[in-house]
Amino acid sequence: MLYRLLIPLFCLFMLLRMASNYKRHKRTAKELFFWTVVWGALAYVGYNPGEMTRVAHAIGFETGANALFVFFFLILFYGFGRLMMIMEDMEAKLTRMVRRDALERFSDERSGK
Repeated sequence: MLYRLLIPLFCLFMLLRMASNYKRHKRTAKELFFWTVVWGALAYVGYNPGEMTRVAHAIGFETGANALFVFFFLILFYGFGRLMMIMEDMEAKLTRMVRRDALERFSDERSGK
């Protein structure tokens, strides 16, 4: 039963940390909202584990653990996909910048500057 106290306390700590980062302009309001929902939901499920089982049955899973497992895998794969897209965009931007710089240098060398 100790986990019913420790999980919400940990979630509260993480929420306070996120709020502090937001206050210091290290995080956006959108990020603050997202993490508030995530840590709030985890705190609720940690304090009321029976609720997760009820939700799991409603969506077709046998246990709450199975539903959480699938849900977090979906979140991880979504995050990984987003990171890959962001990296590809950054790579394309870097390629354009390097190309533009090389053309400018070539143009400057040809004109004798």
